[in-house]
Amino acid sequence: MIKLFIAAVKMQFRDRLSLFWAFVFPAMFIIIFGLFNFDRPGSTTIALVNRAPESGSEQYIKGAQQFIEGFKKVAYFKITEEYKTEDDAVKALKDDKVEFVLVIPATAAAPSSANGNLPHIQLRIVDDEKNKITNQIVMAGLRNFLAEVNLDIAKAPRLFSLNEEPLSAGEVKKIKYMDILLPGILGMALMTMSVIGLAADLSLYRQQRILKRILATPLKPGIFVIATVFSYLVLIAVQVTVLLALGHFLFGAQIYGNLINVYLLSLLGAILFLNVGFIVGSFSKSPSSASSLGNIITMPLMFFSGVFFPANSLPPVMYSVVQFLPLTPLLDALRKVSIEGASFLGLGKDLALVGGWILITLFVATRTFKFRQD
Repeated sequence: MIKLFIAAVKMQFRDRLSLFWAFVFPAMFIIIFGLFNFDRPGSTTIALVNRAPESGSEQYIKGAQQFIEGFKKVAYFKITEEYKTEDDAVKALKDDKVEFVLVIPATAAAPSSANGNLPHIQLRIVDDEKNKITNQIVMAGLRNFLAEVNLDIAKAPRLFSLNEEPLSAGEVKKIKYMDILLPGILGMALMTMSVIGLAADLSLYRQQRILKRILATPLKPGIFVIATVFSYLVLIAVQVTVLLALGHFLFGAQIYGNLINVYLLSLLGAILFLNVGFIVGSFSKSPSSASSLGNIITMPLMFFSGVFFPANSLPPVMYSVVQFLPLTPLLDALRKVSIEGASFLGLGKDLALVGGWILITLFVATRTFKFRQD
């Protein structure tokens, strides 16, 4: 038993296909998504043309300068003043060098009706109609900024403020997108390797008549299955360790919960999808057909079960269905442990669903998998 297990582990680490699904495939997703900074809004380049000095009014010039200094502090606005005339700025907009042109007029309009002592300044903004979605976002941000400026100038009292109080006591965590993504990639990685890797190996063994020869030896088929499963579990433990280290040290992903619980959930997920791998391997006559059939199963789960974003962000009708898919409760449990710090026994419904799928897939696997396929 032990010698067979060691041999199976060695075969796993020599199998390039298994190593690809275990490490290269999920690592690509971590690196690709990690390069996109989803935690910070993209910046919009705005050409600012300040014509206030033409007015000759020191008060107006000073007010315009204060506005510009505050405007530059808005994180998602990148302000450039290199264009001195409105015509030059508009030309830069047409040439896609900037995305907006904001003009501070040379003179103020008549005093506003709200406060006769203060002039009403009608800013002009020129945008490109090609970027309608960006235009709406920037205009909303600009209106919010102008509302804040108007309140400050009018010295209006702040009647309302917002103080976040989490339901559970403790420090408020600053959750990054990578903290959400990493548990999803873990679940996806052990699913693809367990289903596609095991199914491809079993179909190859069957194609080379290795499984049939085992029946002619004193080795019990069950011992071979157990050794194979444990060899995959060893590879999965290494896989989880490598991916956690990659996400943490390369992109700063945090595990707020108990790391042991993450490994325990990964173990349960591996058992579930190894059962699926045995089922797929039962119907595959070659490694290529195993890979194709495995992808048919894993791809929909990857996109609908919430690998890249939590599944509950789907439309309610769709989520009411996908929450019962085998990968969804596993990912929900991994995120609750890694982000919320949930205890293993406190996962309740998610553990029950994962356990139910383990029993269902084990029953189907024992009925479909055969060493001999005539």
